[in-house]
Amino acid sequence: MLNLVRRLSTGTSYAAKPLISVDLNRSPTHQSIPLHNRWHLDIPSVICVNRGDIFHIECVDWTGGQIENNDSANDVKNVDLTH
Repeated sequence: MLNLVRRLSTGTSYAAKPLISVDLNRSPTHQSIPLHNRWHLDIPSVICVNRGDIFHIECVDWTGGQIENNDSANDVKNVDLTH
């Protein structure tokens, strides 16, 4: 993990092709690779990387995109935790 953090801080990895891309206009379950909000043995892996690979992954927030950038506390108050 420290190795990954060090590489991210150098900016080198930002030039890497994204392994997973996110369309912010689609829900997490309707992405080209469906997103999930946790690691669990029952959820199969969608991609593997080798030690030393440089990559980046796009993602949405833990609520699946329910928190918007509108400075409204109602987003947090009304978040649907069943997603």
